[in-house]
Amino acid sequence: GGSEEKINEDFEKVVLYVNTMEKGMHRASKQIELLGDAIYFSKNYEIKIYPQPFRLKNAIVDVMDILKKPAEKANVEIVLDENMDDILKDIRILADRDLIRSVLDNLIGNAIKYNKKEGQTKGIINISVEQINVSGQDQIKVSIADNGKGISKQHITSIFNAKERGDEGGEEGTAPKQETIGLNAGMGLWNAKKIVEAHGGKIDVESEVGKGSTFSFTLPIKSTS
Repeated sequence: GGSEEKINEDFEKVVLYVNTMEKGMHRASKQIELLGDAIYFSKNYEIKIYPQPFRLKNAIVDVMDILKKPAEKANVEIVLDENMDDILKDIRILADRDLIRSVLDNLIGNAIKYNKKEGQTKGIINISVEQINVSGQDQIKVSIADNGKGISKQHITSIFNAKERGDEGGEEGTAPKQETIGLNAGMGLWNAKKIVEAHGGKIDVESEVGKGSTFSFTLPIKSTS
């Protein structure tokens, strides 16, 4: 009778309250996560890395999968160098996998965004690796090359100092706001540089207006198997 209706009504109120609390907690956790990201990638924050052994090619392929749709939409083909398997087959990188994926996402995402020149129907991005030795230390060098507009000399010198990639259209352009393409494409080249250097590596760029850009970064080989 009436007592059952009262119990049902109270139960519904409890369920509604719990659901409301869950939604509020979810929103709050998202806000905390976003705030954490902002702090994590701020200029005044020292990036902490949590290294774990992983296969670099797996991280590259993971990011390629995430960026597959944006690349198709932009009519850009991402190609892995045919020698990658032979070079990386016995190598595990000891690094922070998530941060290295963020660097790959940023560089490949930028290559998609800035790839095609005016009048060009299809863009190509080539991802290659090579094993190098720097001051007696074995390192892996990852290169992301595109055949896009290229970057003007005035922007090359400061491209890693800002949080956005400089204009690639010519000498008179201004730096556009960076769009989010993949995992963390908006984090900027400055933070990519900071992450690579925190691992003891180096990031660099070679570019020519009208021909394209090649961004590369190195990671020390600290573990082999």
